[in-house]
Amino acid sequence: MKTPTVKNVPVTSIPALRRSFAIASIALAAAGLAGCADAGSPASTATPKPSATSTPSASEALPEIPKSDAECTDGTATITENNLDVTIPGDCATVIVDASNTLVTVGAVQTLTINGAINKVTATSIESVVFTASGNIVETGNEPKVDDQGKANEVNVK
Repeated sequence: MKTPTVKNVPVTSIPALRRSFAIASIALAAAGLAGCADAGSPASTATPKPSATSTPSASEALPEIPKSDAECTDGTATITENNLDVTIPGDCATVIVDASNTLVTVGAVQTLTINGAINKVTATSIESVVFTASGNIVETGNEPKVDDQGKANEVNVK
């Protein structure tokens, strides 16, 4: 059992998080294409000149994440759809996240299980968290018991 990083950090805005992911993706793509010159062509000696382009605003560059509500039925809520901003109204004893790239907001939770990757769950309090995948962030008002079976998961106490 690995111990995840537990931090006291301020809540990060979702647009800033999306912008960071977009910038990182563009940088990786540019780095990958940098070595794609034709081996049979002579090297270019032209000096690149800056061009005047406008930078799109955050709302133009990134699509909105669809919002959805989920129900806590008989003490359990299961999130299965990817790429959503899900709200579970109130408290729920057991929350299971089987999705990826999903934002989940909920009240108090006894057991949170995250089986998908790259999710962010925000809860008022959590008793225990089980990570079976990687790259997830949990923000809660207390320090829960953690079972981390993945990699690069974080629990942030706010």
